[in-house]
Amino acid sequence: MDLYQKAADEIVAFHVFLADFFNARGASMPADATTHLTAFDPGFHVISPDGSMQSLPQLRDWLQTGRGGLPGKEITIEAMTLRHLAGDFVIVTYHEVQMLPAGTTRRLSSAAFAPDADAPRGVKWLHLHECWLENPL
Repeated sequence: MDLYQKAADEIVAFHVFLADFFNARGASMPADATTHLTAFDPGFHVISPDGSMQSLPQLRDWLQTGRGGLPGKEITIEAMTLRHLAGDFVIVTYHEVQMLPAGTTRRLSSAAFAPDADAPRGVKWLHLHECWLENPL
């Protein structure tokens, strides 16, 4: 499987986990969050649509308390596109659609990945930058 496909699989798998986690479905316990976060580089940062930045430890802390915190939230991934592939580095963009009881939001996300044989799907998240595709709720 090539690096882009591994990254695409990781993006989908992580967002399925998030939807389950926020709805307290299945085995999405805080321990599962830790397992999913093994696919993130220690230097990982995410820039949220509001411009705030979180490090991996901040993301980990947030996930430890969020289980069941957004019942009714569903997430789909659309328009996944390979933007750059060079050796051991890939950038992928995608639309993240979050459906909540109050309405739907859409984000454009750019994610950078590198191979990692120890990660669940063979890649690790290096960086994620999200911006609104439309006004938030």
